[in-house]
Amino acid sequence: MDRRRIDTITDRQLALIAARQFARAGGTTDALKWAVKDKWLEPYRWRGVYRVVGAARLKYQPLMGACLAAGDDAFACGLGAAYLYGAPDIAPALEIGVEGRIVRLEGVTTHMSTLGRPDLVTSRFGVPVVAAPLCVVQVARTHTRLSELVANNLVSRNLTTFGEILLCLEAVDRRGKGSRALRKFLLRELEISGHDDSPAARKLGRALLRAGLPRFETQFFVDTGEGVALLDFAWPRAKVGVEYHGRADHAATRAQIDADARRRGRLAARGWRILDATAGLSHDEVSRWTANALMTCIESAS
Repeated sequence: MDRRRIDTITDRQLALIAARQFARAGGTTDALKWAVKDKWLEPYRWRGVYRVVGAARLKYQPLMGACLAAGDDAFACGLGAAYLYGAPDIAPALEIGVEGRIVRLEGVTTHMSTLGRPDLVTSRFGVPVVAAPLCVVQVARTHTRLSELVANNLVSRNLTTFGEILLCLEAVDRRGKGSRALRKFLLRELEISGHDDSPAARKLGRALLRAGLPRFETQFFVDTGEGVALLDFAWPRAKVGVEYHGRADHAATRAQIDADARRRGRLAARGWRILDATAGLSHDEVSRWTANALMTCIESAS
């Protein structure tokens, strides 16, 4: 029995190991019994899974254990995957898929998977899990609104993109349950680029377009001569910009306030007119003010 090899496995698997893995590392049935008797390993929740005695009880350990109990081809999926990815409003969920076969485990939601796509399974915290785009597609089958929250969260953390989720949807579940609502959501979010970290900014951008304003640039760089300023929405020819301020922007320090004033001064010196948008202002107000600013610039130019 190779003790170091077994320790390497348990270190990688949140202090857990399956009996079959123990055997592959050279451990016999008697050696496994000895490990339990010697208080090195202890049975863990499901048959054939063992935990290192005294190891910390980690957040994702149950999900790891469920995958080990189900077999080498098991992986977290659906709400289990969303929980593993740290999406908000997801309670601890034991939901797994097993490639090509049905497995029943107490307290675990299991699915027979027919993916046949190794590229759609990855690993997070040592736990095998479906790729982030597929996670969203799977959640959408049973939880439409929640899938949108999961998508927004995973995209804002650069774990996937709306485009990747859409490609995954078309490839693996084009006409499946929840696919129509998810596709509509993804196409809507793809209308506004450059603001993957802010659903509110994308919503504002769509409102500006619905109001009939000309198409804008997003995340537009302006060389002020004393540095570069980045504008959320910009109409470069008119030198009009709109800045969206989320809650975090309102809790500014003195240094941040001074830096913002300096930045706005540099933009004004270059002829830019900047309008502010916040969660407390209606989209109609911001659209109206922006339209007036654009009209003023056009009239001045003529």
